[in-house]
Amino acid sequence: MEGGAKHPRLAAAPNGDVLITWVEDTGWNRGGNLVWALVNEKGVVRASEKINKGIPVWSFSSVVRSEDGAYFIFY
Repeated sequence: MEGGAKHPRLAAAPNGDVLITWVEDTGWNRGGNLVWALVNEKGVVRASEKINKGIPVWSFSSVVRSEDGAYFIFY
């Protein structure tokens, strides 16, 4: 994590995977970047992405996991 990581959110799966989202480069009256990482039970990152300018001003991310195993990130 870099760029002033803030507002982490987690969604866990029964197999031990955890999807983590956070925001970077946000500030007063300034949106920023959405970042997510899918981590397995051993802490190994399986997938990740940074969405530049994805977070609107005064917002943050939220993540949920559905019963069928899909992850959804709202922002």
